[in-house]
Amino acid sequence: MHGVAWQKRTRSLATELFQLAAAAEQPVLPLRRDGLARCFLASLLEDYANQQLRHETPDEAASVWEQQTLAQICDYISLQLATPLRSDDLALHFGLSRHRLNELFRNLVGQSASDYIREQRLTTAREQIETQGLPVKVAAHNVGYRHVSNFTNAYRQYFGVTPGQSQSSAIQQ
Repeated sequence: MHGVAWQKRTRSLATELFQLAAAAEQPVLPLRRDGLARCFLASLLEDYANQQLRHETPDEAASVWEQQTLAQICDYISLQLATPLRSDDLALHFGLSRHRLNELFRNLVGQSASDYIREQRLTTAREQIETQGLPVKVAAHNVGYRHVSNFTNAYRQYFGVTPGQSQSSAIQQ
């Protein structure tokens, strides 16, 4: 037997339910409490069902909200490649802890957030160099590298060739 990872909505409903329990009796309060209890139970069952569908433990489980947030983070990253992107800043911006952000990336994407950002930067730069014919310096700047030497080292390490070699290959084809 293992616990259920409560999602944000379930936690919110539980908090509201316990606050109502401490409230002064009013004529409509029992009806409201009953409705909240039913919503809480439905939300808890949904959390459990989602967790079982993914065959994950509570620590590994990613809620639908977290999956949507991860998709939004990935979209944000692709639009902000030219700017400095740090895991701490992304986590803060999207309401996650840095640990949970990296955990989501590892579980759902298969790599850390910083590795994902690096991959997006380098593959975007490669596309700009090979298909759009942009100069290496411009492509490097477009994806957030301020020093071409740093970009060249990262590119070589990731792709096994220099950006100049990719550019030459694209021109020859």
